[in-house]
Amino acid sequence: MVGSAERALRMGRLATLAGSSEMSARAQIIEAYALSRLGCADLAARMVNAATGGSRLRDELVETHLAHLVLGQAATESGGCGEARRQLLEARVQAGQ
Repeated sequence: MVGSAERALRMGRLATLAGSSEMSARAQIIEAYALSRLGCADLAARMVNAATGGSRLRDELVETHLAHLVLGQAATESGGCGEARRQLLEARVQAGQ
């Protein structure tokens, strides 16, 4: 997972240099997923929220699925069972598409 986080950081830097805010946001979500798997769920959720800016992600992107997994894990760890259920159900629905 550390390697994944490092690749996501590199992707984000390249996206920023290229002026692609969408790719930069996608890289942040990938990095956030890696961090969540490394035990930093709260930080990862904050990164996802910052990357999305409250806007809805496109369903066809794998980063959308990762974002729901990150937010679901963070909600589970903080005791927000309803929010965790909502996020994880959304991830499951997307996985079936």
